[in-house]
Amino acid sequence: MKKHLTQLLLLVCLTEAYGQNTSEENQDSLQFKITESASITFNVFTPFMGNTPRYRFGYIQPISGRWMAGIDVGYGAEGIVIDFGSDGLEDYQLYELRGELYYLLDVRRKGDHYLSFETHYLNHTQTFFNDAIEYQDDRRKELYERTDYERDRIAFTIKYGTFYYFSEQFGINIYYGMGLRIRNNTFSNTVSYPPSDFPDISNEDGDSGFFVDDDEAFDFGANNYTRIEGRAYGLNISLGIKLFYRL
Repeated sequence: MKKHLTQLLLLVCLTEAYGQNTSEENQDSLQFKITESASITFNVFTPFMGNTPRYRFGYIQPISGRWMAGIDVGYGAEGIVIDFGSDGLEDYQLYELRGELYYLLDVRRKGDHYLSFETHYLNHTQTFFNDAIEYQDDRRKELYERTDYERDRIAFTIKYGTFYYFSEQFGINIYYGMGLRIRNNTFSNTVSYPPSDFPDISNEDGDSGFFVDDDEAFDFGANNYTRIEGRAYGLNISLGIKLFYRL
C-alpha cells in the first residue's frame, strides 16, 4: 500500500512540474479559459489500479462565468481490463458514476485552477477464493473457499485541481482532494471452511485485531477492505491525472 501511494505521489509531483513548465512555454499563445468550450476527459490512473482497474471517461460543460459541471462514467470487467493484481479478477465487474461542480479561482500561477465538489456512486462485484469474511456485529471471522462479493460505495469529496495546456485544445488536469465515503459490503453464495472465532485467527498480513487495514480511502493498492462485511464510514482521498481535449 505504501509503495503504491509513494509512486502515485511522485508521479503527480513530476507531472505537475512538467505541466507548469509547459504552461510557461505557451503563455503567450494561451489566452483562453477552460470555460470557453466543453471538454472531454480520460483518467490515466484508473486502468492501472491493481485490484479495481476500469476505464473512466468524462465530459465537462461550462455553465456561466467561473462555473462548470462535469460527469464521469467508469467501467471495468474481466476480459477488458489488464489484471495487475495477484488474486485474479474472477467474475470482476465495476461501474461508477461521478458528478462534479467546478468553480475557477483567481490564482497567480499558470493554468486554470479550481475548487470542486464531487459526489460519486460505485458498484463492484467479484468472486473471491480462499480468504476470510470479518463480521462487524459479532466480531467473528469466517474462512471460505469461495464467495460472491458486492460493494456499494457513495462518496462526497472537495477537490483542488489545475488544468494545464499542452496546446490550444489539449492538456492535462491534475487534482487532489478529501471527503467522506460510505461503503456497504455483502457476501453471498459462500462456501465456507469450518468456522473459527476471530481472536484465534490472524490474516496473511499479520493483523490479529478485529479490523484489518481498511485502505479503501485510496481505492488502490491492497484490498483488505473487501474482507469486512457490512456498512462502514471513512475518509475518501482523491488523487489523479486526467487528459482533456477542448471541443
